[in-house]
Amino acid sequence: MQAFETDRTLPALPIPALEHSRDLLKELIAPLSPKADLDAAEAALEALGAAQCHTLHEALLRYRDSLPQGHSWLRPLWDDMYLTDRTRLPINVNYAFKFLTERWGEGSLCSLIAAMARVIARLRSDENFSPEKTRDGFFSMDALDYMIYTRIPSKGRDLWYYPPRSSQMTAAVVCGGRWFTLALEDKNGVFLSAATISKALSQIKEHAAKNAPQAPLGALTCAERDEAAELRTLMLSNPQNRINLEALEKSVFVVCLDSAAPQADFMASLVAGPAQNRWHDKSLQIISNGAELGANFEHSGCDAGLWAYLLSEADRLIREGSPTGSDEIFIRHLNFKFPENAAQRLEAAAADYTAIAQKISFCNTRVEAAGKTKIKSIKCSPDAFVQLLYQMAYFSLTGTFRSVYEAASTRSFYQGRTEAVRPCSPQSTAFVRAYFKGADKNLLKQLFHDAIKEHANRIQTAKNAQGAERHLTGLSHIAKSENLPLPEIFETEAFRALKRDTLSTSSMTAPYISFFGFGPVASNGLGIGYGVKDDALCLSVSAYGDSGFSAAEFAEKVEKLAGEIYSLFDDIL
Repeated sequence: MQAFETDRTLPALPIPALEHSRDLLKELIAPLSPKADLDAAEAALEALGAAQCHTLHEALLRYRDSLPQGHSWLRPLWDDMYLTDRTRLPINVNYAFKFLTERWGEGSLCSLIAAMARVIARLRSDENFSPEKTRDGFFSMDALDYMIYTRIPSKGRDLWYYPPRSSQMTAAVVCGGRWFTLALEDKNGVFLSAATISKALSQIKEHAAKNAPQAPLGALTCAERDEAAELRTLMLSNPQNRINLEALEKSVFVVCLDSAAPQADFMASLVAGPAQNRWHDKSLQIISNGAELGANFEHSGCDAGLWAYLLSEADRLIREGSPTGSDEIFIRHLNFKFPENAAQRLEAAAADYTAIAQKISFCNTRVEAAGKTKIKSIKCSPDAFVQLLYQMAYFSLTGTFRSVYEAASTRSFYQGRTEAVRPCSPQSTAFVRAYFKGADKNLLKQLFHDAIKEHANRIQTAKNAQGAERHLTGLSHIAKSENLPLPEIFETEAFRALKRDTLSTSSMTAPYISFFGFGPVASNGLGIGYGVKDDALCLSVSAYGDSGFSAAEFAEKVEKLAGEIYSLFDDIL
């Protein structure tokens, strides 16, 4: 079956009723703010049902109806939200997978490069892929057609550049701050074997070692976006740079060959690695330090689920065995020229980015007490269980509750992406408070089940595209585009507290992924990437120093509480 065929059968992304979003927002903000802020928000939420907001809502419906039949009303707004964001991509936007290299054996880097070349070739030729399916039905595969790109920094709003499908397939390779392109297929269209790729990478390393590093060109993609746009324009003023940048941007992915020096945490290097050895504008960067292997992804074009889908195809090819291929190596060294002031500005951008990255602690750990099998033994949803653990750990460390963001896929709708789930609920906070007060076990069990049930309700609401926050994105867009006042709720402190995302969480599991991670969203917050496998919770935490504790302290608290909480259920264990 062609992957895109089932998209035609999927329903269009709905727009919730205004009153539904208003009532849901009341529930979402309830546990996060003091009474005075909640009272102010309550008045603003009542105004959300007033005539002015109905005018905005009706304008949003008209906008939806103006689009091609069935197309997502949210997608253009979503794209605009990402592409107009002026913050830096690494840490703030991009995310990373750390791979289980023992699954792929020796030479896993070259095997992955060879396999991904073949997978991308299938995409370029519209070759058959099976659509992704869950027990609830098919997922939209529309974004599969747009995953191989370079994000181009531009003033005010970035652009996407898609390599021509007819061009020779190349990978950009960076080693020691030196840039190269490597042809992934020969002149007859035959792909390089993994063994040939290994020889080519050895040649690149030798060449890089013989040449002093240039200015950190990759810092261009680590800067805030308007500065990145200026740096790119400055570099393009030299004709040789124009040719080199075009070659880099036409490549289908980047391979980053990092130093073999031991890293305190490879995930830190995947999320916030050295500026001179990255190109964060590329949709896919494959990163290796010689011993470990991972990938970094630019987030604007699509979400992690579709990358996991493509990588599953690569995983299958690798495990089937490396096919023979061409032994023809064609490497091109991209020797950049740095116009006056460019090198200084790139060095400054690298230093600024590095200073921010150094403020973040990382921790990866496997929590065996929170494996799927163990959690299901107490008849509980694994995701609800670990989300409750995160709130317990944060409360234990700070004595407070803060907004928790969890992404739920809306790909059961055509061109769907995600809706926000807010796991911090009146039910979850009631359980956490009672737990740390040492309440009666029977009461705790009842509160626990109430919290788990509410989490399931919120997940289902989000999956059904009936969450409030994407709806408010639409209302905000209409207000700006038609020069109308924003609804009052946007200006309340309670709403700001909801949108602060102090605990930004997202889940991804696959047999070839050991950890899934990203940077904190809030300046005093945590980034919590996780995957609940049968035998353990694979937890990757990042934390800014302003959070008041390290990533390791949070992870240790999660692990401790995971072991303790089962004492509530010793009657069924």
